[in-house]
Amino acid sequence: MADNQRKRRPKVNDSNKKIGKRVAALRKQNHLTQVALGDLTSTTDKHISEIERGIVGMSIDMQIQLSRVFHCSIDYLIMGEEYQTVETLLPQDTLRILHS
Repeated sequence: MADNQRKRRPKVNDSNKKIGKRVAALRKQNHLTQVALGDLTSTTDKHISEIERGIVGMSIDMQIQLSRVFHCSIDYLIMGEEYQTVETLLPQDTLRILHS
């Protein structure tokens, strides 16, 4: 088989790979199969697999759907950390003073 006819492995983007690992971990924590997650997000298990392996990125719509299914922020899906607000950063004592 000629080199140009050989099936090439898709290039995996490092960011997509990290995001995919988070998606896979969340799916497993929620005891879902790729098929079940595909059903919940109106896509296929093949697409979920490609996301988890970092082969494809996620559309904004998919990010929203996954954040709803997993009850997490899009920030967590993309960056691995929750969105930080003043309320989450400041100690509770300081917040009580500011709100009084």
